[in-house]
Amino acid sequence: MLIYDLEIQNLIPPKSGERMPDLKYCEGWTDYAGMGLACLCLYDAVRAEYHVFDEFQFDEIRTRFTKTDLIVGFNNLNFDNK
Repeated sequence: MLIYDLEIQNLIPPKSGERMPDLKYCEGWTDYAGMGLACLCLYDAVRAEYHVFDEFQFDEIRTRFTKTDLIVGFNNLNFDNK
């Protein structure tokens, strides 16, 4: 069983529309490509190991996900998986 959560690189613009200079933003809550991946934190419950992956480690993330029988996340179907 793997338990994971991810964090995005770029900020979600505020409802006011005001953006702070020198900060990177995506175009909103559905701009998954524009959000970018800051990190994915993973707990492997079988091995009792913690891991942190960055945007350049998608192949390793994919390999771990395909080799497990259960993947658990918070809001992963509606957000993280996209």
